[in-house]
Amino acid sequence: MFFLYRTILAYLIAIFCGALVSSSV
Repeated sequence: MFFLYRTILAYLIAIFCGALVSSSV
C-alpha cells in the first residue's frame, strides 16, 4: 500500500512540475 501511495504521489508531482514548466514557457 505504501508503494502505491508513493507511486501516486510521484505521479502527481510529475504532473504538477509539468504544468508549472508548460505555464512558465
